[in-house]
Amino acid sequence: MIVRLYIVILIFLYSLCSLSQEDRLYIDFDDPNSAAVVHNSLELSKYASIYLKNTKTYENLDVLLVNIAQHKNINSIIITSYYDKKFPESLADCKSINKVTLLNCTSLNVKQFVKAIGKLPTLETINMGNCKVDAIPPEIKSCTQLRSINISMNNMLDLPTSITSLSECKNLESVSLPVNQISELPSNINLLTHLKELNLANNNLTDLPDEIGELNELTSISMQKNIIVSPLKTYEKLNPLNIKFLSIDEITTEELQILQERFPNAEILQTPKPSVDLYQLHQQFKDSIVAEIQKEKNTVLDTEENLVKKRESIDVKVRSLAYLHYAESFDPIINADYNGDTMLFDERYLDTNYYNVYRRQIGLPYDYFELIAVKSDNKNTIWFDFKVTEYFYYQFPEYFAFNDMSWVVINYSADTKEFKNNYLKNKKYIDFRLAYNSIEKNFNLQLKTTTGFEELTVIPKLRTKKKSTAEEQLSYEMRYIKYLESINNRRLDFDKELKEKRSKYLNELRKIRTKAWGEFSELYLSDEERSWTQDEWLSYYDNIIANENQALLNAQMDFNYLERYLLLNKFTQLTSSVQAEKQYGSPKLISFADQELKSVSVTAVYVIDTENKVYKTYKGSNAPMDFYLFAANSPLTILTKFRNGNFGMTKCVLKDGELITLDEYPASFTQLYDIISKIKML
Repeated sequence: MIVRLYIVILIFLYSLCSLSQEDRLYIDFDDPNSAAVVHNSLELSKYASIYLKNTKTYENLDVLLVNIAQHKNINSIIITSYYDKKFPESLADCKSINKVTLLNCTSLNVKQFVKAIGKLPTLETINMGNCKVDAIPPEIKSCTQLRSINISMNNMLDLPTSITSLSECKNLESVSLPVNQISELPSNINLLTHLKELNLANNNLTDLPDEIGELNELTSISMQKNIIVSPLKTYEKLNPLNIKFLSIDEITTEELQILQERFPNAEILQTPKPSVDLYQLHQQFKDSIVAEIQKEKNTVLDTEENLVKKRESIDVKVRSLAYLHYAESFDPIINADYNGDTMLFDERYLDTNYYNVYRRQIGLPYDYFELIAVKSDNKNTIWFDFKVTEYFYYQFPEYFAFNDMSWVVINYSADTKEFKNNYLKNKKYIDFRLAYNSIEKNFNLQLKTTTGFEELTVIPKLRTKKKSTAEEQLSYEMRYIKYLESINNRRLDFDKELKEKRSKYLNELRKIRTKAWGEFSELYLSDEERSWTQDEWLSYYDNIIANENQALLNAQMDFNYLERYLLLNKFTQLTSSVQAEKQYGSPKLISFADQELKSVSVTAVYVIDTENKVYKTYKGSNAPMDFYLFAANSPLTILTKFRNGNFGMTKCVLKDGELITLDEYPASFTQLYDIISKIKML
């Protein structure tokens, strides 16, 4: 619903604006650089119109109005998202302002605002969209030059009171009231004697009052997107007027011809009716989400981490020990999947833990709504209303397809008292749905509670008009289409927003993973591995994990690979000298030489007891040195690394003070397999 509301808002603003973008200055108070313009007198002097985005506070608006007052060139101001109740009195000093537009100013005290604009001597136009206007106060009469007023997206507008107030504005020529869910145009519309244009589009009107024909100066009327059940009968009431423009919902060719004859000077614009099959739309609302839900649940994040391609050209051999660090580096990131609520619109309706689309929080006063009894002249009928609180008003916009209507229960076997006990008394509901029975011409009302669902068969009746049920039923199908369109739009918008939130999170996560991969590559990967793509490396990683023993054996000889191989094959490392002495006795003094009995520089030593599956490591030096090695009385494998990078090896029983000669293995041509096979550990 939010997305479509903003589309309506954008259309609303576009219809208000005759200035080019070059003539308008845009200021966004959420952007510090943009907000700073309010203090720039030179910049303000260049524009005729100011558009304020995210105005929010009294201070923001007051500062700007004080500065605007210094510039006679500014004649129009658009204020969005102002959340203070009070409007700054500094507006009264902006004498050149002739047009004021408010949008999404939902906390505003309308009476105080009207008093403020009443001090603008040249004010001609007021536009208010989604500002929770319940009524235009009498103070509007102070706007003596007012010619046009547009009020939209205010579902609780008290129209009779507003018209009475506006009737004091003797220069008023244009009234626009689109998207206000108006179900009845009051008879006092005839008080607006100088009215030339009337826009009632996108409401719930089923008819027009006879008094509309008394507006002698009215030449333009917009009625599209209403519920006019008898177009010819309704528009016949305009016969006394010189109508030059008439916008209506689509009618038959014969009806159009009759209207053209009645209003020969009029341009008649038709809005196509929605080509909606009620059953299909209802099924769409109920069932189409199933495939979407399944698709959503089966979706795999398309990140580089999850795209694994086989790379046959990479042999199964270890290139570095980076694979041992991958899990510790990426587990916290890979496992940081979206933990927000992914329940979709229809799923939430079926779950009693949700009030509307929000997870219920026990103890909060606004997570439910109630039904209230309505008095009836007939004691045998049961009437009720939805109790429309502010929260209900904003959370269930589809309800207003039946605005100003009460509900009559039919096919209910119990009496009124029992109904009140079962459905009204201390009864709290957390959602509802309507389904229209086009054959019986009634509705199935499904009421959701915290424990399940209850159903009633009902028909809606206008409170303000005494019409027969048959007359009321003429509007049911069109009302139901409006209801379905509204709830279907809300569903689509909610699910879209939900997916966008998830997508945004996953995109941020993807960025984090990309950065982490770069750092991981720099820290752990060999030069050869860095030449691969991430997909290729992950394919290599999977092969290594699946065949680690063989991959190590195929790798170029390295003590790190050797140690990993020993651990995989259940060898135990002796890390404590005390432990080693306890197992093998006192260490023995050992020196190393090559085959020519010349001293060699040994930088590292591995002593491996293959019989007991134990090994110990020793640090060496770039200079020749003696070692104290723990040794058993049985042959041990001695592996060394020379200063030049080559490896030395022998297998013998160590004796104290012995000079041990080593066979040398070139590092460039030696695999771990060569060493392991020599010491018969395969």
